[in-house]
Amino acid sequence: MKKNCIVCVDDDIDVLNNLKQQLKRLYQDKYLLEFADNPKEAIEIIKDLVSEKYPIPVIISDYRMPGMSGDEFFGTIQGISEMANKILLSGQADIKGIINSVNNSNLYAFISKPWEEENLFLTINAAIEKYTQEQFIKISNEKLKETNEKVRLLNHKLKIKNAIFSKFVPHRIMESVLNKNEDQMVTLGECVKKQINVLFCDIRNSTYISEKLGIEDCFNFLNEYHHLASTIVMKQDGIIDNFMGDGVLALFKDSKKALKTALEIKKNIGHLQHWTDKLSLNKLDVGIGISYGEVMVGTIGTEDRMQTTVIGDTVNTASRLQELSKKYDYSAIVSEFVLNNLENDDDSPKFSFDHIKDITIRGKESKVRIFGLKLNS
Repeated sequence: MKKNCIVCVDDDIDVLNNLKQQLKRLYQDKYLLEFADNPKEAIEIIKDLVSEKYPIPVIISDYRMPGMSGDEFFGTIQGISEMANKILLSGQADIKGIINSVNNSNLYAFISKPWEEENLFLTINAAIEKYTQEQFIKISNEKLKETNEKVRLLNHKLKIKNAIFSKFVPHRIMESVLNKNEDQMVTLGECVKKQINVLFCDIRNSTYISEKLGIEDCFNFLNEYHHLASTIVMKQDGIIDNFMGDGVLALFKDSKKALKTALEIKKNIGHLQHWTDKLSLNKLDVGIGISYGEVMVGTIGTEDRMQTTVIGDTVNTASRLQELSKKYDYSAIVSEFVLNNLENDDDSPKFSFDHIKDITIRGKESKVRIFGLKLNS
């Protein structure tokens, strides 16, 4: 590590020699000492020191010098060695020169001639201490700046990763159902009971379609279908819980919004009709089942790989009603509990239903009244 350097300039050789003797006695072993008898030589010395990366905590200059005054000298080197503490040394300096030095060159101190050695020593030591502290702050700020930039880059990378992962994780379930914020951990097995509408939507003739389209076209077709369905679900404040091949499982707090979603999907499935050019089908169609009731929403899997899911009789009922929608040829089959929930909502739009029958859902003993939702409602 290179030594700190003290630079002195004075056109009076006797004064300069006196400075040399005192500074060498006080600082010879600790600092590099440079002396010049004119400002131009001192400027070149400072330039060389700066280019060789020597730290210069103190520069001492006479005020009255031929060709360039002390304040002009300090103003000239300010852009070369800005951090150096400038000490003006003169018995003839006027107030204007001192003010110029203060304003233009960050003057640290003024010492009048003749000076006392102890006073000079204390002033230089204080200037060196100030320089050391300022350098420490400067280096610390530079390191902090570097650290902040690294943190910024890391945050940017995390933001990108989070954006990618968020496409695989249903955050609305975390926020709306599990009441979790972005910065809260979700653990395996967390679950809550909810009264909720469950909607199952499934493409009819899906096996035939996948066989006819082939793998790549089948993926493209399913992605278009999922995009269409999920857009409608989110428009109605629903939550996509899962994509299951050609099936979509969505959750709704509001029964009327679940019914609106069913009608919208049914009406808009024709936007995918261009795929029928590759199929021997007159039209594309979906089956939809909706049920309302208590479910458990939570996380399942392992500590290394978990996902959110919804389970319960209400889910099983919605799946069974979706299967029945083709048999009874309705836009959607809904359970009586969906209608009962609508009755408590005075602002609900008027939907048209046909009572189909009372059925027994697999795994349940009691019958459930089911209704067909009409497309023209």
